[in-house]
Amino acid sequence: MMRSFLIAFFLIVHHLAVLASSDYPASAIPEELKKQADAVVRAQEETFNIRSIDAATYTIHRVVTVLNKNGEKHAPLVVGYDPQHKIKSIQCNVYDARGELIKKVKNKEIEDVSAISSFSIYEDNRIKYYIYDAPSYPYTVEYSYELEFDGLLFYPDWNPVDGFGLAVEQATYALVTPPNFPIRYQLQDLSEPTKAVEEGQQWYRWALSHQSAYEKEAYQPALGSLTPRVYLAPTDFYFEGYSGNFSSWKQFGEWIGQLNEGRDQLPESTQQKVKQLIDGLSDTTEMIRVLYEYMQSKTRYVSIQLGIGGYQPFDAATVDRLGYGDCKALSNYMKAILAAADIDSRYTLVHAGAYGDKVLADFPSMQFNHAILGVPLTQDTVWLECTSQTNPFGHLSDFTDARNVLIIEKEGGKLVHTPAYSTQDNQQIRNTTVVLDESGNGQLSTQTQYTGQLYDDIAYITRLSEQEQKQAVNEQVSIPNFRLQSYEYQLAKDRIPVATEKLALQLDRYASVSGKRWFFCPNVMSQVESIPANTETRQHDVLLRYAYTETDTTVFTLPEQVYPEFIPESTEIHSTFGSYYNHYSVEQGKVVYTRTFVQHKGVFPASSYPELVEFYQKVSKADRQQIVLQKST
Repeated sequence: MMRSFLIAFFLIVHHLAVLASSDYPASAIPEELKKQADAVVRAQEETFNIRSIDAATYTIHRVVTVLNKNGEKHAPLVVGYDPQHKIKSIQCNVYDARGELIKKVKNKEIEDVSAISSFSIYEDNRIKYYIYDAPSYPYTVEYSYELEFDGLLFYPDWNPVDGFGLAVEQATYALVTPPNFPIRYQLQDLSEPTKAVEEGQQWYRWALSHQSAYEKEAYQPALGSLTPRVYLAPTDFYFEGYSGNFSSWKQFGEWIGQLNEGRDQLPESTQQKVKQLIDGLSDTTEMIRVLYEYMQSKTRYVSIQLGIGGYQPFDAATVDRLGYGDCKALSNYMKAILAAADIDSRYTLVHAGAYGDKVLADFPSMQFNHAILGVPLTQDTVWLECTSQTNPFGHLSDFTDARNVLIIEKEGGKLVHTPAYSTQDNQQIRNTTVVLDESGNGQLSTQTQYTGQLYDDIAYITRLSEQEQKQAVNEQVSIPNFRLQSYEYQLAKDRIPVATEKLALQLDRYASVSGKRWFFCPNVMSQVESIPANTETRQHDVLLRYAYTETDTTVFTLPEQVYPEFIPESTEIHSTFGSYYNHYSVEQGKVVYTRTFVQHKGVFPASSYPELVEFYQKVSKADRQQIVLQKST
């Protein structure tokens, strides 16, 4: 025990001594590491020293040179802490381009703020941070800190390349454990660690050197899935009086079930209210809808971050009385409401976020940051997002769709996959009429239905103030020279929700008049304007996150004595990434334009990127085709 203390003490003293002077002039950075780099990690040393099943020490020493303004985001000292993770020491210095000390940061200059106070009323998570206001570049920031862990539900992963434009000159990670202490790790683009027994402790060491910066590419997977990484997790753990095991998802689910046990009891009055709400209903899905909307009407979301409260929900009776809770508490509360109606449901953990890391199915561990509720039916499962007062019944959105989630059953945890939205689910269906006058001005009336995930892009507008709504509508319309005359929104909150938008616009000089000829583009509102950059090399796979279909029908009414002189041929495009079709027809005094665009979802090899660029170039060209009219007098 004394040897362990001496080793930890030596590391701290060494780090503090290093902070007194710098051996990192910017000129010493190898030229190959500067390519595509905004900042370079000169050295990063992390040591996670596990003393027992519920205690550890985590030390970090980091030196990063900022090369330009874009690199500033890699330099701040940011340390999160709470009663289970206490800061034992912290130090920070700043050096100029030559590596000479220009600022020794004082403790009072390091800010100490709440981590989540903007949306939490119960919290003990805080952050210490320092941001250097640089007058010039390059400069170097060096910092060192030590955290004491009390309770080990998770071990810190090692992710030395934690941003685009960041190169790494040298980084190491050491995991120190008692002899024969069981650990679990999974590697991503890294070799097995070197292992050694030193001073009676087991050491595992990983190293990374001369790692070039990752350049951000269009349509690429999340950076965390590409970079060298070590995922770590305990086998047995102890946290806030609760023991558990991560050997399997089943066992982890048993621990969550233990935390939730007995916390789903509702007051008798609320149980009677539930029975009244579903009285006369025979369809289970309709019962779930009614009760879900009841829950939404009487609760609101707040964050609860107090020790075990970060993982254990408030009991249902408390949520019923207070009318608020976090994702865990509200999901548990909804579960209790359904139970009062004799409807079985499953508390479910998920890693939420549109661009979050995927849950590693073969590495049971605490990889989740959110809770939802699954209600199994005969044919499928209804998924309920319980934190939103406005979310449509059974609608997941891109926050929780198409990913592994852990449902908690009586027998323990079970990993399942939430449904993905298809091209049939995600649709934009638009019908537009444009009446052109003698001067080429147009009166436009359009109705658009947005379904599935596209619903979310529109529904938020209805929750804005009137002034903000007008601004949002004006920003989403990309027609030149238009004036908004009226707008209207209707929401159908089904499992595949529908947002209907009605707009009336005045189009000034929409048709360009030159002598007797008029020119205009019949694709008024759905042109593809963003085309991927045509790069010579592609490093990473191509990721299309969403599948969707756009269908447009636009009818132009022409003035008298104006008739079509040139109508483009129909266009049909097929690609690995989707398809496109447009068609023009001429009727009495009218031109009818139809268009269908389909984008597929998936991960495609890097070699297919030129095809993606070509596909969008062809679609954009077809979208910009013009009709030529001629006036007979």
